[in-house]
Amino acid sequence: MKSSRFFLPAAALLFAGSHMACEGDVSQIGGSIASGEVNISIDSLKYDLQAHTIDNRTFDARSGNILLGKINVPEYGRLDCSFVTRLLSITQLPDSITETREKLDKFLQKLDSCAVQLYMVRGNFVGDSLAPQQAKLFRLTKQLPNDITNEFNPEGYYNPSAPLGRKNYTLANVGAKDESYLKYGNFQINIPVDKQFAVDIFEKYMSDPGIFNWPSQFATFIPGFYVESSFGNGCMASFTQLAVTAFFYDLVRQVKKDDKGNSIKDSEGNYVYETVHQKDSIVLCTTTPEVLSSNRIDYQPSQSILQRINGGENIITTPGGFTTRFTFPAREIIDKYHADNTNLSIVSGLSMTIPADTVKNKFDIYGAPYMLLIKTSEVEKFFANNSIPDNLSSFYASYNSNIGGYRFSSMRSYILDLIAKKEIKDEDVEFSLIPVNITLESNATNTSITYVTKCVPYTVQPTMTKLDTKNATIVFTFSSQMVE
Repeated sequence: MKSSRFFLPAAALLFAGSHMACEGDVSQIGGSIASGEVNISIDSLKYDLQAHTIDNRTFDARSGNILLGKINVPEYGRLDCSFVTRLLSITQLPDSITETREKLDKFLQKLDSCAVQLYMVRGNFVGDSLAPQQAKLFRLTKQLPNDITNEFNPEGYYNPSAPLGRKNYTLANVGAKDESYLKYGNFQINIPVDKQFAVDIFEKYMSDPGIFNWPSQFATFIPGFYVESSFGNGCMASFTQLAVTAFFYDLVRQVKKDDKGNSIKDSEGNYVYETVHQKDSIVLCTTTPEVLSSNRIDYQPSQSILQRINGGENIITTPGGFTTRFTFPAREIIDKYHADNTNLSIVSGLSMTIPADTVKNKFDIYGAPYMLLIKTSEVEKFFANNSIPDNLSSFYASYNSNIGGYRFSSMRSYILDLIAKKEIKDEDVEFSLIPVNITLESNATNTSITYVTKCVPYTVQPTMTKLDTKNATIVFTFSSQMVE
């Protein structure tokens, strides 16, 4: 451990500040509260965290992102992802459809088709966008467990011989016109299903509308879906939403137009009308953060990455795979805090920076955008309770390209809590580093202020992050004074 320490006398700070104010603004208030020289100490420590890699291939895989596909990357390994999900139903269907039995029967005559749609932000995938894929959709036959993990096996929860639908696809918009490709930020896959599936939902709404009020009640009717990648390799997509959509046609009377889009008139100058079938749709149920969605993730690391880890490198992967643990040098920091033998000390700040880099590969698998620093003893409880970092036992940092790593800058409350304790236990200083996906929301009155509203294990896409834990930098700042 290398340490560089700076002591700034209070008098020097006052002198520097006096050049920033007019003479008439100088105030002596507080000058007699305490006497004695004040030192501001800044300890900058280059520290080897002596971290070690942990195999963490079983984890809480509930997430707003749902992964589908298979990849095999020499530097990373083999990844096979599918998912299960419950559904949030529409709470109220339009009266024009379900007000009476007669209206529903009339509407069902116009019902054309039904599809399960998967939505992806354009470009949110890893691998070859031209690789042919097939998604296969199954209706669950019983309730999903609440204590689900990424290793959940859906066998026994669906009938593998009776898929609800299937769809061959690629993630390239090769058939789209340029203006369409640029206009729409989302890419979608439509899995056709028998329109009877939609009919059953409408009929259930007529007979028992109360079941649509709560996801737990709706799950007794439709427990959910299981979607697997039944064909293809070389591409992994991250979808943000699944929706069940019913399509229907309405007869609409409108002005007839020519090939150029101009309205047509007869010889007397009157508009010429025509009756056409106009296609419309209604979303019947969907995935949302309020209902359970969980990725089934099977990750087998490559020999390349295992050799690097066995050789002493600290590499973290997602989704799941490997995390890192280490002992934070809190005891040594507190010893420095007490070393001055002063009777008045105030902690100003504590931060830790860990250099990081991407493991080079040919599949454009990058490093994790966010990292969670958390006491190892609280990891399971943190994710099970959908907690957010509290800057006391858990902290987060985004990757900063300017410093080439992650800086955890809000650790002051943590060290103050330990200073107040009579005894520091091992669980107080044992930490884990886990890639996470952070959801931020802006303050309504000040958009520059943001709050963390969600923190879940990072399952957006595969990542590989190499941490240089042997060269972590810890900065501890406090002021001390001997009061006479």
